[in-house]
This record gives sequence, structure tokens and C-alpha cells, in this order.
Amino acid sequence: MKRSLWLLPLFVSAWLTSTARRLLPFRLVRFLADASRLGLLHQVGSAYYFKSAYYFKHAELRAYLRQTG
Repeated sequence: MKRSLWLLPLFVSAWLTSTARRLLPFRLVRFLADASRLGLLHQVGSAYYFKSAYYFKHAELRAYLRQTG
């Protein structure tokens, strides 16, 4: 347990940076659960998958446009 504890500040810093830049929702787990409940994502174990290629392409395009902004 002590070996991986040094990763916690790094993880928290990366998460806060990503949310500040609006790359990730602040409450990521709640967002994924809502998207799964609404039928946009499919959960298999601890992984989430898009149910449709359309949603995947839409998210991919939005990420690209945000990057080139």
C-alpha cells in the first residue's frame, strides 16, 4: 500500500488540472453512471463503452474541435 501512495498527489493534481481545463467532468463517476443509465454507454466490469459508433464519432469530433479551437 505504501508503494502506491506516492501516486495519489500526482493523480489528484492531474484530475484537478483536467477538470479545470474542462477536459473531464468534475464528478466523473456520477457522469459515467448517468450516461450508462441513459443508454449512451455500456458498462462491462469497470470499463465503459459507447453503445453506438455515432456517439463515439461525435465525442471524437468534439474533442478534436476543442483541441484545434
